[in-house]
Amino acid sequence: PRGRAALKEQMDSAASSVVANIAEGAGEFSGKEKARFYRMARRSAVELAAWVDITARRRETPEPLAQQALHELEVVVAMLIRLIQVCER
Repeated sequence: PRGRAALKEQMDSAASSVVANIAEGAGEFSGKEKARFYRMARRSAVELAAWVDITARRRETPEPLAQQALHELEVVVAMLIRLIQVCER
């Protein structure tokens, strides 16, 4: 939303963290290290979902856009949970 540069920065940081941590995890050989990075990515995705929800509740994000983003983040979190489980075996 206009005038909310700090909020935009927080959301951008969380989104970037998801991508960066997935990339770092993919570059690891140890399952334990891979899982560690995937857990960080999952936490950032959940944080981003919280920010999307907050902006939707404040009516700063159109509802259809917020719902689409939340659905996509739910899918990403589910994928990360599965990756973590596989890496921890």
